[in-house]
Amino acid sequence: MAENLIKRRTTAVLAGLTPFAIICVMAATASAVGPFTAGSKYEPYTPVEMNSSEIAAWATGWVDPVSYGSNVDSQWKTPQKALGRAKGDAYDIVSLGRGGSITMTFDRPIRDGKGWDFAVFENSFSDDFLELAYVEVSSDGTEFIRFDNVSLTQRPVGGFGSVDYTLIHGLAGKYRQGLGTPFDLSDLLYKTEVKSGLVDLDSIRYVRIVDIVGDGTCYDNPPPGWGDRHIIYDPYPTTGSAGFDLDAIGVRYQANVRSKRIDINGDGVSDLADAIVGLQVLLGYKPNIREDRAAADINGDGKVGLAEVLYILQFESEQDM
Repeated sequence: MAENLIKRRTTAVLAGLTPFAIICVMAATASAVGPFTAGSKYEPYTPVEMNSSEIAAWATGWVDPVSYGSNVDSQWKTPQKALGRAKGDAYDIVSLGRGGSITMTFDRPIRDGKGWDFAVFENSFSDDFLELAYVEVSSDGTEFIRFDNVSLTQRPVGGFGSVDYTLIHGLAGKYRQGLGTPFDLSDLLYKTEVKSGLVDLDSIRYVRIVDIVGDGTCYDNPPPGWGDRHIIYDPYPTTGSAGFDLDAIGVRYQANVRSKRIDINGDGVSDLADAIVGLQVLLGYKPNIREDRAAADINGDGKVGLAEVLYILQFESEQDM
């Protein structure tokens, strides 16, 4: 009877709480599992296997100079090791140092698709030694927006201490090596930079990883309506290879790249109409084309020709796939 009374009172209390308040209650009362278990209501995506067939591409470059933080030896300042496929080991990484950051680039932009769009891989050797980082994206390399994130770890973590991954949301490094933390660009739709057009979620060319110093000086960025910010704790202090260790960034959805120069007829878009005009030029006709022909020249030969027509046709065929 007493047990039923407790259940009724607990239900009544929870009914009057906001979703985030309920999360906090769950985090405080759960013995080993927090609210952000993979595949749950508040963490809908499961970790991404490094050999997943859903990964279509990987990061192909980085922006120099890398902004390294403190306590990282030169042997770990190896951004080239973050290119290509994730290796899933402890050594094929770039260490950012305390508070350091790196901006990765891609041959083709990332776009917003159904579900998660890209995944960040770290090199943790276990499920609870988790070095965390903020994740930010940009279309132009100047205007960046950060993914919302939550950390409910209640107390400092020593240099080789443990972090419960089910208390972490929206931060890279949530999972051990070989498993990527997925990010969904649609989570950013409400951001001012997206609404104003400063960041195009269908053309993300830059992903910036910013190390979180786990000494209590960094805070999370909860989604609107989720309550106050929380201190982020992760293993601290660490030396030699301090900070986030980036293995790779895998891309699920790639944007189809076409240059604005392939607007042959000057109507502001690139489509099959431009290919038709290009064919007319090749056949000796003189259709109406934009006065600035250099702006419609893909291969730099100073004229509209077969290269431009083939480029447009290839893009249109990719759109239909």
